[in-house]
Amino acid sequence: MTLSKTRYIPSWCIVVLVAILSLAPIGIPEPLRVISLADKWSHMLMYGMTTLLLFADQYINKRRIAWTATIIAMIIYGTILEWLQYFIPYRSYDPLDIAANAIGVVLAAAMAATIQLICKKKPHKI
Repeated sequence: MTLSKTRYIPSWCIVVLVAILSLAPIGIPEPLRVISLADKWSHMLMYGMTTLLLFADQYINKRRIAWTATIIAMIIYGTILEWLQYFIPYRSYDPLDIAANAIGVVLAAAMAATIQLICKKKPHKI
């Protein structure tokens, strides 16, 4: 494998990890269940951090950051994984999880754009 093909491995590992966490028979740990809407917060955090990592990967590898494509891809990815949960007996489908995923993605995009502005780099249009 050449360097150009291996530099995106961390991002793809995180994307695969999100799928595993979304489809595996695991839930919110007991101590976190006391936090109101812990499930939704975990969705926002997981998809937001993954989106930030994808933006960072594109920036570090000096590729033009494909803002719109990344945002749309992550929202579709979250929707598909949530939809797949409907067909898995030990998981449950929740449209609010799709909303939480999308909110995490959009907040991450806003954060990335803000960071880019602070660093005096012109952000690409979303």
